[in-house]
Amino acid sequence: MTTSAVAPATRGNDATRKRILQAAMELFGRDGFDATTVRAIALRCNLTDPALYYYFETKRDILTALWDLPSPLEQMRAAVPERKLDEATLMELVDWMLNGAARQDALNRILMRSVLNGDATALALRETKRAHWHRILTPYFLTVFFPDEAAVRVEASIMLSLGYIYIAQMEHVNDFPQVAAEPAFRERIRQLMCLAIPIPRAEGN
Repeated sequence: MTTSAVAPATRGNDATRKRILQAAMELFGRDGFDATTVRAIALRCNLTDPALYYYFETKRDILTALWDLPSPLEQMRAAVPERKLDEATLMELVDWMLNGAARQDALNRILMRSVLNGDATALALRETKRAHWHRILTPYFLTVFFPDEAAVRVEASIMLSLGYIYIAQMEHVNDFPQVAAEPAFRERIRQLMCLAIPIPRAEGN
């Protein structure tokens, strides 16, 4: 990643920096990186252009800082204890993925736009996120599938979830977090996941 000579994290007030990143995330997600101006970001968080440039020397530095934000997914993963994969656990994992997508909605929309535009950093980040999901889901799937099949099933679950989520994000834009919380939306993706990932039943059941 290309960053400025002085790291943005070392400059100014942390609360103001967070305001800038939040404003940029919302505008990039809604209008795209290229269409969003530094002035628009500054106006959204009630700053002058020079004040914003004190924190970030270029618009690209703002985007880089957004890519570097820590993911909440790992902390949220603690909500699903590691145990043998069964249908109930699979449903909890579906909820975990949906909650993560809703929390990172604006950032995910920036990522999708940037990937479609061929941004190398965004492409690398997409692969990093996929690898992260693989690392978290694989231990569950290994409790009921042999390694080769577990790898295929994990990939299928990720592709199904992301595909369904991305379509919903494109259709509902800023309303996606509310849509993702609706019981009907969650039930539909749960049904699809059960069809795609048939969980072997224990002997005697």
